[in-house]
Amino acid sequence: MRYYLAPIAFACVALWFSPAAMPSPAIVKASEAGASLDSNLTTGGGHDDTLMLQNVLDRAKSGHAVQLVIDGPALVSGLNVYGHTTIECTAGAGLYLKDNANRAMLRNGNRTRGKIIDTDIAIRGCLLNGNRDNQRIGGPMLLGRYSPVEEDGKTLQSGIQFFGVQHLTLENLSLIHIRSFGIHIANAKYIHLDKITVDTGLPPYPYTGSLAEQQAYVNKGVNDDGIHFNGPIQYLLAERLKLRTIDDAFALNANDGSYDDMTVKDEIGPYVGQGPITDVTVRDVTFMESHEGIRLLSRDQKIDRILFEDLKGAVRMRVVLLSHFATTQHTGDYGSLTFKNVAVNPIASAEYLETYPWLRDFFLNSPNHWDVVEDAKRPIFSLNSPIKNLVLNNVSVKVVDKRPLVWVGPDAAINNFSADIEVDDPAGNAIPVELVGHVKHFDFHLNWRGKSPIRIEGGKIDNLVWRHKR
Repeated sequence: MRYYLAPIAFACVALWFSPAAMPSPAIVKASEAGASLDSNLTTGGGHDDTLMLQNVLDRAKSGHAVQLVIDGPALVSGLNVYGHTTIECTAGAGLYLKDNANRAMLRNGNRTRGKIIDTDIAIRGCLLNGNRDNQRIGGPMLLGRYSPVEEDGKTLQSGIQFFGVQHLTLENLSLIHIRSFGIHIANAKYIHLDKITVDTGLPPYPYTGSLAEQQAYVNKGVNDDGIHFNGPIQYLLAERLKLRTIDDAFALNANDGSYDDMTVKDEIGPYVGQGPITDVTVRDVTFMESHEGIRLLSRDQKIDRILFEDLKGAVRMRVVLLSHFATTQHTGDYGSLTFKNVAVNPIASAEYLETYPWLRDFFLNSPNHWDVVEDAKRPIFSLNSPIKNLVLNNVSVKVVDKRPLVWVGPDAAINNFSADIEVDDPAGNAIPVELVGHVKHFDFHLNWRGKSPIRIEGGKIDNLVWRHKR
């Protein structure tokens, strides 16, 4: 049986983003509000326009609607956005982050992991340059890698940061040279992302370089994600994305960090909590040689009714990771997930523990060693949690090395698993499925020239429906 529940949520999108009875906004051009707009979106410089732009945005504090038109390149140290606010950039306009600003370029003024205050916010048509090389790199050890943090000492830096928001629209945006997370959203409902590019701006990966050169390259990234969500999240539509990152290109994390309750030590900051992620559609995504593709994390919070479709491009490690991050008593709560029309090619590169040799001692000897074993294997689909219903529909993979295409890990317990995979592997040397965990019902359609499609490594399948085309 195939489950296609997420498109039902998509059909309601027109209703989500038509909030009724919104006050008419006061339209203000940045140039008419005293902004100099004499910066350069590539090199920075010019006068600091933060105060003039923030004065306009502050008009929304009392509930008045504001529409700010940025009609030139502005140098800023970070702006706070309140409810009933629209920011639009004209052609060639945007924001450049000032040296040592060390905070998000745009964030909501009332960040919260509890009651939502900020509603009806839209940002359109802007180029945001995070000036990554001139922001602080230090900070605490978070998630196994050093990550730049904001002035509160724990919140990760980002380009766009919204914690506690409803009716959020981000359209036609380019985010480049951002430290940590391009877009970071948590505790949000009714979200629409359309035509978004996130690019770390780093030079091309040194595929033909030495191992030392490859290690030096990835260490420049300090945990850079593209678009990162923390729960609770509901009713998300994200489409037409282009992502180039050092770490996860797109993340849905109901639980995150090293503890079952990440709020105890505020691992990702005082405004980021945890909760279910449901009713999500993500379509038309291009991975531009990202390090990782899609990461979903859950320990005890539900991830359900999720659809990813039309995925293409290339990644160096895993296309999809579905797991629970650290080794704890909770191993995840996944409902129905569908991945449809996937044509993402892996890229041959150094193995994970060769690239990150310090992980071997630091994490493998720790009770919270997260997913290092999965990292080492670099499967195309890494599955290591209980899942009720999983569909991989129309997946095509080009084999470049001996990594498994689908890895069912020791913590995986999948009730219903349907997979339709075509493998470009003339030599027939691939490992289509490596099974360590448990699958109750597996409907497997494979187009492949090899002979041993499932490698059993202690796992089991209760009921296998097998269709093999050579």
